[in-house]
Amino acid sequence: MEFLKIGDRLNVYLHIHSIPVPPQEGNPNTAPVKIKTGEGIFSFSAYRFEGGQRFLLSEQASHLLISALQNQKEATLILPGYRSTIQPEDFSRKFHQLHHALPFTNPFHSPL
Repeated sequence: MEFLKIGDRLNVYLHIHSIPVPPQEGNPNTAPVKIKTGEGIFSFSAYRFEGGQRFLLSEQASHLLISALQNQKEATLILPGYRSTIQPEDFSRKFHQLHHALPFTNPFHSPL
């Protein structure tokens, strides 16, 4: 997971290093992604970069993920053939640093 802040915009990218994730049916530029939190399972479409191993979460999906982690709740990311649970330990501190970072400390990568 990568958080990249450019001006006022925050992009959240997912990187899959195992097998490529297939596109959503009918659209080669998107992939289905689900985010499971304590409140339920939420479905989104993520922008799928060529090769199927890098994805850009929508603003809504990013907000849900960040909110869960800042509230000390784990979040599970589910894509076809891939599942990863993210623990919230130390997330809030690192995320706060991203917003007050020097240019060379951006982006912030979460260890998955």
